Amino acid sequence: MTQGEFLKRLGIETRAVDADGEGHAARFPSDISGALKRLTDGGRGGMGSMFKVLAISEPQPHRARGLERRSRKIGRTEHS
Repeated sequence: MTQGEFLKRLGIETRAVDADGEGHAARFPSDISGALKRLTDGGRGGMGSMFKVLAISEPQPHRARGLERRSRKIGRTEHS
């Protein structure tokens, strides 16, 4: 799974909007949107597809937030 997909599943876009609502964006508007784009976008200058996410667990696997397998049905998640 790519870093961009993982961060989006964890809600990075919502957190960026929340930061805007707390007045952070008024002081640093381009910083928040630029950082979000850099962390989640692929291509030149973006790290979203450059890095992958790996979860390591004890022998008894647990549900790692953001790493659920998504089925083809929209919105449905499966846990292994």
